[in-house]
Amino acid sequence: NGLFTSMESTIPEISSPAWSSIITGKNPGEHGIFGFTDMPVGTYRLSFPNFNSLKAQPFWQEKSHLQSVIMNVPSTFPVKPMNGVHISGFVSLDLQRSVYPPSLIPKLEELEYKIDVDASKAHKSADLFLKDLGKTLEARIKAYRYLWEEADWDVFMLVFTGTDRLSHFLWDAYEDGSHRYHSDFLNFFHKIDEIVEEIENRLHSDDLLVLLSDHGFESTRQDVNINFLLRESSYLKTDPKSRRGYAEIGEDTLAFALEPSRIYLNLKDKYPKGSVGKEDYASLLEDLS
Repeated sequence: NGLFTSMESTIPEISSPAWSSIITGKNPGEHGIFGFTDMPVGTYRLSFPNFNSLKAQPFWQEKSHLQSVIMNVPSTFPVKPMNGVHISGFVSLDLQRSVYPPSLIPKLEELEYKIDVDASKAHKSADLFLKDLGKTLEARIKAYRYLWEEADWDVFMLVFTGTDRLSHFLWDAYEDGSHRYHSDFLNFFHKIDEIVEEIENRLHSDDLLVLLSDHGFESTRQDVNINFLLRESSYLKTDPKSRRGYAEIGEDTLAFALEPSRIYLNLKDKYPKGSVGKEDYASLLEDLS
């Protein structure tokens, strides 16, 4: 009686807007999260949106009469009081502001719970990274089992982000069957499958199980620096040798890009050195396209 179908991710197709869409049912234009960075109106300064920046309510606030357990959902830091349990996922700065109710923190510490894998280890040693990946997953599983039994809930949402980390750093190990870590890659996904099966076996006949991902993965063959292209085409006026970043944007700039590949028009009345008026908006969009 199930349904299996492919999904489209958000635009842009990265975690912060995608998870914000998953938990609100809104697109980025409605919930206001477009990436891990943003630029406040009237500045060329980068800011870092968090859960307080979300302009739409997550489902556990909209359906506050239901008790929910929300585990490891990205871009939900800092947590807020709610009807149930909330442990935020990446990017969470510390455990103290990542757990509601706070009384749960000692138990999580006892379980050696970690918000995320230490990605720096992947840059030093794949073996260290895989070891940390495994420990993080095991602690996540222990925490889910504890809350499944001890918390009173109507909705239980659990996110495994280790698959994302593994794919970012060792995708070549998946594609190459002779790779040293090919089996390690597959075994990690097998472990996730086993936990999904465990959860499925715990459900009652009237429960609904939903499995989804915020985005997919594939090999990257080439990266394109959008700001470089905009500069080469004279849309972006800045000193390429400067290290001042967006603060270096010049008066005649028509457009600039934020990660990942989000092109913004340098609008008058929106940015300090805005040069694009409403009368030029449509034609400039067409030129950029």
